[in-house]
Formats: sequence, C-alpha cells, structure tokens
Amino acid sequence: MGADINKTGTLGFTPLHLSCDTMCDPAVLDLLLKNKPCINKRMYDGSTPLLFALYENNREAVKVLLSHSADCNIGFYDSQAIKEKLKEANRLTGNSNVNEENAWLQWLTKRCLSSVVDYVNQELNTVIDIIGGATPVHLMCFTNDIDMIRLLLERNPDINIRKEDGSTPLFVACMFGFIDIAKYFLNTAPTEIFAGMTEQVL
Repeated sequence: MGADINKTGTLGFTPLHLSCDTMCDPAVLDLLLKNKPCINKRMYDGSTPLLFALYENNREAVKVLLSHSADCNIGFYDSQAIKEKLKEANRLTGNSNVNEENAWLQWLTKRCLSSVVDYVNQELNTVIDIIGGATPVHLMCFTNDIDMIRLLLERNPDINIRKEDGSTPLFVACMFGFIDIAKYFLNTAPTEIFAGMTEQVL
C-alpha cells in the first residue's frame, strides 16, 4: 500500500501544502501533483495549497496550482473557526507555540505597505478577524500585488465574495487607495463589480 498523499498533520498541513513553501524544491510539487492529491484540501485556518503558496509568495507554485484547477474561491475559515482549531491543535500537542496573530503581523509587515500595517494595528479586531473569510483575491489586495490578481482573475473567480467583515476585494483595494487594482477590477467586469460594491455600501 502506498503512502497517503492527503494525510494531514496536527495543523492540517498536507504534503501538498508543504511543497508550496518557498524553500521546497519545485520538483516535489510536480511529483505530488502527478499523483493526484486533493488540491483544495484545507488546513486549520482554511488555507488550501493555493492560499498557502500565495502567503509564502511562491509565485511559481501558484501558477502550477492554477494550471491544475486549484479553486480561487476558497478562502480562510471565519475567525472563530480558526481560533477553535488552534485551541484543538494546542490541546493535542500539549503546547501553545502556534501564535497565529504574531505570524500574521510579521507577514503583513513583510508583504504589505505601511498603510495596511497601520490600519491593522489601529483596528480593535485581531488580525485573525480581519483575514477571516478572505479569498486568494482578497489576500493579494492586501499586498497590492496586481500581477497575482491578474493571474487569479484569469481563472474567473467570484470577485464579489465577502470576507468575514463584509469586505469585497474591490472594497479592500479602495480602502487602502490601491487605484491600479481598483481600476483593473472595474475594467474587468464592471457590471458585476458595481453591483457587489453597491450592495456592500448599502
């Protein structure tokens, strides 16, 4: 009997998730995909391998996963679910070393403009509350990465999905003044975008 390619660890990482780390040999990802893993399997915070690759800024892995039909509409779990799954993981391992809040703050500082970091630091909500329900497109809006947004939109995701706080990707882009991304959204699918934005404002 062969190894279970979809077997997860305590935090829900699969081999496919781990192969999306920037330090991993790309050949490992190719090998796993040839063996038909569950490409959209989610870990403790709801991350699919695609979300994890975006988080890691592994652009080649993102391209490969998209070419294998990774789902661009699957986002993080809501904040309460993430917190509950972290508690369960800490209980199973007997420690509390997984500090999701600090990990996200470090990520924001490294990947995002100061305006995004300042916003997060001033918010009463935790970072987990802010990213709860965020899709791959939301995540790239936070980083102002229009190239990755273009790549994701080639797969025709639903660009009006709201994250936990009700924000659509367009709303996130407008909130931080990312005009190039806002223009791209509006020029890509103006009718649908305007409809989603109007509903959100109302």
